[in-house]
Amino acid sequence: MDMSVRQSFKPETGWEVISGNPHFLETGDIIHVQSRGLLSFLIRVFSRGPLEPRSWASHSAMVLRVDGGVEIIEATRKVGKRPFDIYRNKSSRLVISRKPGGLDENPKSEIIKKSEYYHGLKYGVGKIILHFLDYICGSIYLFRRLAIDNKYPICSWIVAYVYDRVLGYRFGVEPNAAQPDDISDHCVEDNWNFIWADSQESIDNFDKAYQLRAERKMRDGK
Repeated sequence: MDMSVRQSFKPETGWEVISGNPHFLETGDIIHVQSRGLLSFLIRVFSRGPLEPRSWASHSAMVLRVDGGVEIIEATRKVGKRPFDIYRNKSSRLVISRKPGGLDENPKSEIIKKSEYYHGLKYGVGKIILHFLDYICGSIYLFRRLAIDNKYPICSWIVAYVYDRVLGYRFGVEPNAAQPDDISDHCVEDNWNFIWADSQESIDNFDKAYQLRAERKMRDGK
């Protein structure tokens, strides 16, 4: 499969798009983040599948509300609701995707309700360790299966569990197993609409990463 993003969509780019029309974004839109720094680099290395190039995304977040501004929900040290503008002056690369066909108002309301269940919960540092253990065992789903406590979510869990519980939708893996890489991979492979990026450079970088994956799959006959 050709996983080039450009073949399916050409996102709008730049913060002025959202500043001029916050309602360009909608509840449930998924924010794929490639942050800088050692921790983010390690996440991109250890969340990839067998024989895959380094993952593009190191973090996942989701649009919660749009009302004069864009409010997102994400897990950092705690699960919090924050203005999307906090990313404006960061060095992170951002790409946003939307489920094909979008979402109706009732599912959006349920997504807000379910997302807020996680608000204020502490970040699941221990679950990151389980992800790492699965990676060194060959990217199997073993140790993550043991993490049944939802009181300490990680960033991708919020997106995966909300979509699973509200829409019965999974990103190619069980919610327990979901990593930022799984979510971005699924959105590419399942032809989600990539609607926005912070810059053309980020789109080019994202597109290149998935072209490399497609080439690797073709070379390995997968």
